[in-house]
Amino acid sequence: MAVITQSRHAIFGRRYGSFAGKGGAETYVVFGDIQLYTDGNWSGSVFVFQGTLRASSGTALARVWDKTAAAPVAGSGISSASSIDERVRSGTITLVNGHEYQAQVAKTVGSTAYAKSCRLIGIPA
Repeated sequence: MAVITQSRHAIFGRRYGSFAGKGGAETYVVFGDIQLYTDGNWSGSVFVFQGTLRASSGTALARVWDKTAAAPVAGSGISSASSIDERVRSGTITLVNGHEYQAQVAKTVGSTAYAKSCRLIGIPA
């Protein structure tokens, strides 16, 4: 398990892959490693979720999954219908001390979609 440290970017996944045909409408699949959030390492920081997505048809989707709470993180959902790589960023999201997080990706029905990267970004306040 990877731990979120003082680095500016906590990277969930650095792979480039198609997730076409893996599930139906908004059936999310795991993308990257599990990250453990520790408040002490991020004093005063705020977080956003960023992904590089594209869809040759339909829409590519991504979100942050709170494994500890077994629920998506509110406000973390991002999407792209662009046919070229597009960097998409969420608004500010709230992480809970001691919780584990993981990126998830999905596509709309009939889509062919790709995810190049997904990451949490800590921004000093």
